[in-house]
Amino acid sequence: MDFDNASFRRYLSAKKTVDDQSLNPRLWASFIGYLETMRKEGAVRILELGAGIGSMAERIFCSAGTEGIQYVLLDENSEFLGEAAQRLGTKFGIGPADGSTGIVLQAEEAGTWLSRPPQGSPFRVLL
Repeated sequence: MDFDNASFRRYLSAKKTVDDQSLNPRLWASFIGYLETMRKEGAVRILELGAGIGSMAERIFCSAGTEGIQYVLLDENSEFLGEAAQRLGTKFGIGPADGSTGIVLQAEEAGTWLSRPPQGSPFRVLL
């Protein structure tokens, strides 16, 4: 696909409000509750495929906080991930994962990344 990255990043940012309103509140509350339960057992690793500018990570961190969550954002577009790092770092003060909390930015095509043997503890959530 040939598109202007800057324009598409603005589009992704602008549609966040619409996406937020499209979430089923009961399902979202159930997911956040499940996430809280998992965190009682230890750090939770989340993998998001096609993470874009980090809108879903932002949504999760707003609802559940950042403590005990290691969030891997996977997207083949490094510019999108750069914006995600800036947005998440500015809003939540988080940076690279220290093993239990933080974000990991992986600029790679999902199939290529997934074809390698997994590293670290298993992912508990796949988005």
